[in-house]
Amino acid sequence: MDEAGQRGWREALALARAQIENFTRQPHFVPLLLGLILIVGAYFRFVGLNWDADQHLHPDERFLTMVETSIALPRSLGEYFNSAISPLNPYNRGHSLFVYGTLPLFLTRIAGQMVHKTEYWNIHLVGRALSALFDLGSVVLIFLIGRKLYDRRVGLLSAALLAMAVFPIQQSHFFAVDTFANFFVVAALYFAILVAREGRWWAYGLLGASFGMAIACKINLVTLAAIVVLAAAVHLYITLRKGAPAEDAFAVERTA
Repeated sequence: MDEAGQRGWREALALARAQIENFTRQPHFVPLLLGLILIVGAYFRFVGLNWDADQHLHPDERFLTMVETSIALPRSLGEYFNSAISPLNPYNRGHSLFVYGTLPLFLTRIAGQMVHKTEYWNIHLVGRALSALFDLGSVVLIFLIGRKLYDRRVGLLSAALLAMAVFPIQQSHFFAVDTFANFFVVAALYFAILVAREGRWWAYGLLGASFGMAIACKINLVTLAAIVVLAAAVHLYITLRKGAPAEDAFAVERTA
C-alpha cells in the first residue's frame, strides 16, 4: 500500500474513532447500553428456570421448598412478631433444623401468594424467578459502584462482566438464599461508598437497612458490620481533614 493509501486509512480510522467517541458522549448512550446489558443478563438468568423438570434436584432448594409450603402469612403484625405462634416461623411448622435466613423465604411466600403458586410443585419456580431478579439487581448495583468510584465506562464494563459471569447465572437458577444475600451485600457496599463520600442521613439509613436484610438472608454476613463502621469512620476522617489536598481525600474515600 502506498503512502497515500496509508494516509487514507489513518484518516478513516480517526474519523470512525471520533464518531464513536461522539456517540458515547450522548446522554442516551449509558442507559441504552446498560439496558442492553440487562436484557442479555436477564436472558441468561431466566431461560430454563425449570431446568430439572420439577424433580427438585437441588438438595438445599428442595428443603427450602418443603419449608415454604408449610408456612403461611400471619393474620396480623402482632401474630408475626410473636415468634412462638407466628405461622411464618419454620420452627413452629416442624422444621427445627432450619438454619437459613428467613427473608428470602418470606419474600417468596408473599410473591407466591400474589401469583397463586404456593404448592410444592410450583413455589420453587417463584423462588427461582426472584433469585434471578435479585441477581439482575446486583448487576445494576455493580454499575452504580463502578460509576461512583471511577466513571461510567468502568461501571458498564463491570455490569457486563457480572451479567455474563457463569457462576451468578448458575446460582440464579436455584431457589436458595445466595443471590438474595449477594444483592443486599452489594447494596450495602454501594451505600457505604455514599456514606464515606457524602455522609447523607438517608445513605446511613439505606446502609443500615441493606446490612440488616443481608443478615436476614445469611446470618454469617454479620461480618459486614466492619464495612458499616469503616464507612462511617472514613467519612469522619475526611470531614476532620477538610484542609487536606483533594487527591489525598479521594484516595482515602476509595478505601470504603
